[in-house]
Parts: sequence; C-alpha cells; structure tokens
Amino acid sequence: MLYVVTGPPAGGKSTWVRENAKLGDITIDYDALANTLTPQSKGSHEHTAHVKKVTKAARQAAIDTALGLSAQVDVYIIHSTPSAQLLTKYRNLGAEIIVCDPGRDVVLARAKAERPWWLQGAIKRWYEEHPEMSSQARGGHRWRQLAARFKAQCAKRNDVCVHCEQPIDYEAAPQTAGSFEADHYRPIATHPELALMIGNLRPSHSSCNRSRGAKPMPESSDAWVAADW
Repeated sequence: MLYVVTGPPAGGKSTWVRENAKLGDITIDYDALANTLTPQSKGSHEHTAHVKKVTKAARQAAIDTALGLSAQVDVYIIHSTPSAQLLTKYRNLGAEIIVCDPGRDVVLARAKAERPWWLQGAIKRWYEEHPEMSSQARGGHRWRQLAARFKAQCAKRNDVCVHCEQPIDYEAAPQTAGSFEADHYRPIATHPELALMIGNLRPSHSSCNRSRGAKPMPESSDAWVAADW
C-alpha cells in the first residue's frame, strides 16, 4: 500500500509514520535522507545547498523505485507540499493521502519551541497555499456533525480516554477538565470521500489529546471506531 503523508512543517508527519509503519516498510523522508548524508547534523532541519541537491536526487530515485514495490510492501512518502498534479498521480496509483495538521496555532507553537526560526514563515505559507488541506478546511460544518455523532456514540457506551484510560465527562464544556475530544487515528480506507476530513476516531480527554498527540490504536479498541458514517 502507498501512503502519502502531507501537512505543514512540524505537523507531525514523521511521528505519524513512526507510529504506523511496520518493520520492513519503506519510509521516504527528505530530512531523514539529508541527515543520513550529513550525520554530523544530528537531526537538523537546516541543510546546505549541496546537501539539498543530493538529497533531492536521492529522494526522487527512492520514490521512483518504491512506487514499483507498493503492491508488495507498505510505502510511506512524506511530502509537505505536493502539487495537485502529483497528488492526482499518487491517487491514480491507489495511494491513501494522510493529512497531518493539528491546526495552525499548534504547529506554530511547536515550531517556535523546537525548530529553526525561519520555519515559522514556511508554516504560514503552507496554510496560505494549501487552504483545501488545512484542518480548518477539512473541518467546518461537516466535521462538527461527524464529531457530535461520534461523541454521542462514545457517551452512550461510557468510553474512557484512549490515552489515560480514565472516565470522560461528556457533559463538560469543550477543553475543560475531563472534557471529551475526538482523537484521530488514520483515514477510513473504506470511505475515501471522507479520508481528508476525518480519521478513524477514538475518545480522548481534550487535555490528553493536545498534550500527548495521537498514539497507535490498541488492538482492543475496535469498538471505538464508528462503524456507520
């Protein structure tokens, strides 16, 4: 299977792949390749022009080869800014497009704390140039309907938080202590028309979801996945 993982810088793309890829799967990540070429950089997101040139060539060669293997093994391509033409190509190859976007404010805060100063500008450009992919665009009225429906299902079952396994106060106001928030897992493969809008959802405390981020879904959590959208 081919997965194209996109989203703004600092959106959690590499983390999502680490939490979902299995041993033996192929992951193509520009920064990881660049840091392999210059191991002294120790995970830096800043690369010289000659390293960028070699990394770009290596990345494209890896993609070209990996596309021919996606029927045999899962392939994850991390790409923040694929063109519409390239996304169409990937979709025609049967790819699932994964959008990692926790929201503009969250991403900017992460970048300020963990990334080079110039990444703030790159993040702002991403939201300006890819409005159709942002969490805000994928949300809106349709998302609120789906989230409310999922919340009702969870409340009926008295589901606990997927992160801390403690009860959720389904009557609490959003983002208050113990309140509910729908946590994403991965797009629903059987519902491609919703794949960019929602994921397989699971119940979470608002505080747990925002402080810990998404975690792999436990094998026993199938009951949390809304079965009929």
